[in-house]
Amino acid sequence: MAVIVNPGLDRSGQGQQGERQKARIHTLTAKILQCGDEPELENYCLIGLRGRSYIMDFSMQARFIRCAIRFSMCSVRIGNSTSSATTLNTGAPQGCVLSPLLFTLLTHDCAAMHSSNHIIKFANDTTMVGLISKNDESAYREEVPRQTAWCEDNNLSLNMEKMKEMVVDFRRTQSDYSPLNINGSNVEIVKSTKFLCVQLAEDLTWSLNTSSITKKSQQRLYFLRRLRTAHLPPLIMTTFYRGTIESILSSCISVWFGNCTASDRKTLQWIVRTAEKIIGVSLPSIMDMYTIHCIHKARIIVNDPTHPSHTLFTLLTSGKRYRSIRALTTRLLNSFLPQAIRNL
Repeated sequence: MAVIVNPGLDRSGQGQQGERQKARIHTLTAKILQCGDEPELENYCLIGLRGRSYIMDFSMQARFIRCAIRFSMCSVRIGNSTSSATTLNTGAPQGCVLSPLLFTLLTHDCAAMHSSNHIIKFANDTTMVGLISKNDESAYREEVPRQTAWCEDNNLSLNMEKMKEMVVDFRRTQSDYSPLNINGSNVEIVKSTKFLCVQLAEDLTWSLNTSSITKKSQQRLYFLRRLRTAHLPPLIMTTFYRGTIESILSSCISVWFGNCTASDRKTLQWIVRTAEKIIGVSLPSIMDMYTIHCIHKARIIVNDPTHPSHTLFTLLTSGKRYRSIRALTTRLLNSFLPQAIRNL
């Protein structure tokens, strides 16, 4: 079956490709950093959204999708015993290949009303970023109850326990901020939060994220030493290193490494050097990982017109180089987008 999807549909929000998760993080940090470059601008915030079981009744060419949702047959098998089949009409089963597409269609009209607000979707998690200038929070405050009402109308429940709010304010003089109130409950304001696989801090420093990565990598160095004790060849140990340690070190590295402190970079490079001594071969440095991932991600964005950052990559009249992004702060200059354009 071929399902024809409107090109304007926000397919990127469901993480259909491995790079989509990084795209959500790149989009979030880019929005905050670019607006943080403007004077007298502060940025709010992070809001989580959780969905529950649902039945969707929309018109599509493939009729059997409705049947699969409403009249799917399910049975349980334990060993050689199989139960009798029963009909389920509770919606798309968890793990069903149609679930991401159906949830994309359901949440397609969940969009921001004001241009200063941005909604970033990934699977059933939703992040709302409100860019507030001149202390005018009206657009942001109006957006929250509107999104809450949209969830109620579409049989989606907000998980208040997992919902967090983070204020990013780069101004020298910071003002007090009152928390959001949703259905009589205040949203917790945090100084740091985990967005997908990255630890975000309110000042957009990456020491907390680096500490988390270092801790995970050090735990796996123990198993690498055990492989050396077992006298395994360097090729097998290198494969283990790339799959268990390097994959952690390079996780979304294009997002956070550019603004890491010298101390954090030294700590990460120590992990690589320790692995080199254990294996006995030369391994790519942490800076090489960063450069490779930046170039790889930049090429994906350039070749994907649906990517949120695709319009930021514009060729100069020569047709060989890309136009640099204007940056007033070192924080933005060292972030992914300016560095990716320089490396292309």
